[in-house]
Amino acid sequence: MTATRTPTNGLTNDATDCYLTYDQVNATIGPDHTPNDYFRALRDHADATDRRIGWSDCYGGYWVVAGHEEISRLSQDTETFSNEGVVFPPYPLEEKMLITEQDPPEHRIYRSIVAPPFSPGKVREFAGLMHDAVHDLVDGIIADGRADLAHAVAEQVPTLLTSIYMGLPLSMATTLQRWAYAMSTQHRTDPEGAARGVAEMYGFWGELLKERRANPGEDILSLALQGDYEGQRLNDEEFRGLCTLLMAGGIDNSARFLGSVLWHLGWDAPLRHRLNRERDLLPGAIDEFIRFYTPAGVGRLVKKDAEIDGVRMRAGDRMLLAIPVANRDSR
Repeated sequence: MTATRTPTNGLTNDATDCYLTYDQVNATIGPDHTPNDYFRALRDHADATDRRIGWSDCYGGYWVVAGHEEISRLSQDTETFSNEGVVFPPYPLEEKMLITEQDPPEHRIYRSIVAPPFSPGKVREFAGLMHDAVHDLVDGIIADGRADLAHAVAEQVPTLLTSIYMGLPLSMATTLQRWAYAMSTQHRTDPEGAARGVAEMYGFWGELLKERRANPGEDILSLALQGDYEGQRLNDEEFRGLCTLLMAGGIDNSARFLGSVLWHLGWDAPLRHRLNRERDLLPGAIDEFIRFYTPAGVGRLVKKDAEIDGVRMRAGDRMLLAIPVANRDSR
């Protein structure tokens, strides 16, 4: 039987429908202090009902895609399911974040401009700088004798790395962290405070653009400004979008992921000792950690009416690819 789009008031839904109240931002935290049970519950609901797509009433209503195969398929169809809606719920920004909120062929053009600065040589350079910064963090933990690793390491390492690859002094790390929080979280709880933080961020990007154009260096931003694709270069708005992307992508999701990994290794002593002994297992372990502790879902904007697996969607509908759920797909 073909399913119709659920009314946003949800009155016609079964109260036991796990999709109806799905909210990745406010996922229920279980007894182990993680949302793992929350993600498993929707996975089990999808199995029991044989439905991998459902409607959530949160944030004005949106489609939730919980199946691995379904997400893989929909991700390839950017003409119908656009990257314009990749950040959901949306951030309070003036422009698109470069690359992530663009569809082909724009996506390919700007990726070509931005990709060269992330060369293997540059990555090795970043790794050397990060090695020193992380050792300083660990020295501080040793001196104190104890630490909350989520704060002392998981939140600090991505922020330091972001400062390094953006060519900013490490003293900027705390400020970048504050702006990322204002953009991703604070705007829902304290809109006025978040607006001040975002305005401050945009003011800084503007001054940074002037400085990098006048005195280009070897940092990612300078190299991106000098890059081109068939004569096309980044304009002012695109530069701001790149700065925001590098900050948001580098800090927020990375901190959540690292916190989850450290939490797991904290209680799973046999795994921790094994990975310490058998370093060749680390690449596979990292892949598996990313699968199981995926830090966020990915949004899409429905650009034209479509029917997927018996579910009718309308142009303008929002969609969330619930990757933390799909990565637990029992199929």
